[in-house]
Amino acid sequence: MALKNLEIGLAGERAAVEHLKSKGYSVVAQNYEMPMGELDIVAKRRGKLYFVEVKTSIETHREAFSPEERVDRRKRRRLQAY
Repeated sequence: MALKNLEIGLAGERAAVEHLKSKGYSVVAQNYEMPMGELDIVAKRRGKLYFVEVKTSIETHREAFSPEERVDRRKRRRLQAY
């Protein structure tokens, strides 16, 4: 992964953490390693855990950046396994 892409991704994760905190979530873990992959953010609110996959882009057009399409079937299956 190019350094610029890594920086963009880290900026997106920081923004996501701040957004979650502003909405009353506590961040339990970031970049949590599991046998099947990594979870970007694990957050908690009102006794429930939330697993957050962060997708960041510098594109501003919805057509160019569709977050739900960027979590592919393989990633969804791995998340559902837990």
